[in-house]
Amino acid sequence: MSQDLIDARKNRTFDADALTKIVWTPPVTRKSINRLVSILEKEPLFRKQDKLVNSRTTSLIDRYFLNRRQLLQRAFRMQTRLLELQQQHGWSRDTLITAGMILDDPLPFTLHFTAFIAVIEAQGTEEQISEWIPKSERMEVLGFWIRRRETDCRMLCTDRIRPRIECTGIRNNCNICSRN
Repeated sequence: MSQDLIDARKNRTFDADALTKIVWTPPVTRKSINRLVSILEKEPLFRKQDKLVNSRTTSLIDRYFLNRRQLLQRAFRMQTRLLELQQQHGWSRDTLITAGMILDDPLPFTLHFTAFIAVIEAQGTEEQISEWIPKSERMEVLGFWIRRRETDCRMLCTDRIRPRIECTGIRNNCNICSRN
């Protein structure tokens, strides 16, 4: 860390804890953020640089120079590791979401945790909540958005047994059905 940044942090004129409560939703304490950071910074995968193995060499490549496929693969590895850390440390869903926010990387299941589960909790019946929230938290059921047309977005649900994904084949090179 540069000396200028160290000096600026020492000479701040505001309460960092008060600012933390304003910036973070749900409100978290500076102590809990520091605890999460201490766990996350031990993980090489969560660095802003990632080791990539190609046919000739293993090199340290800045994430900004990765192509879409590499970024997606990296994001899935990161998400998987976060879920493992959640199990290992007994994190709540809010703590998991906070850890993802600390990483400041787009993660594949963010929408699942922040929107899909929240919609079930807010709008579901008691029976639906008791049926789907535990499955959603165990990742047995995934919620996601799919865009079929310019004006048509909807949240769908898929489970391991019977995926319910619709593909209209409108797009060329569809990732869902592999139509060209």
